[in-house]
Amino acid sequence: MTEPKMLPCPFCGGEAEVEEIGEPGGSVRFSVGCTDTHEADCMGFQSHTTFARRGYAIAAWNRRAPHNDELLAAAKLQEAAESFHLSCDDCEGNEIPELCEACFPHYDAARVARRVALAKIDPTLYPQERG
Repeated sequence: MTEPKMLPCPFCGGEAEVEEIGEPGGSVRFSVGCTDTHEADCMGFQSHTTFARRGYAIAAWNRRAPHNDELLAAAKLQEAAESFHLSCDDCEGNEIPELCEACFPHYDAARVARRVALAKIDPTLYPQERG
């Protein structure tokens, strides 16, 4: 039987992957989550729901909320900020917490855009940024 295609993360548009949880030779459970590890605001990063079959986990993931245009726009801002940072002579490849004055505004704009979009989806997350 063919495995269903996994849809992108409904929160950030990132790729998703299946995680096998369990001991080798023992019982295994399956969970699906977003692979975007450098943005803690992505609510799809970690799923606490597990399934007995891989296909069940993927089907459950695919039934989640549809994409949100504002979150996808925020993800594109994040990608642009990362691209700018990688080519920045002042940063010289420093980790994100050590951004120079030129890179910081790009990352900050992406962070704020994501928080505003998430606050519109779930007002309890960032009530001060509902717009």
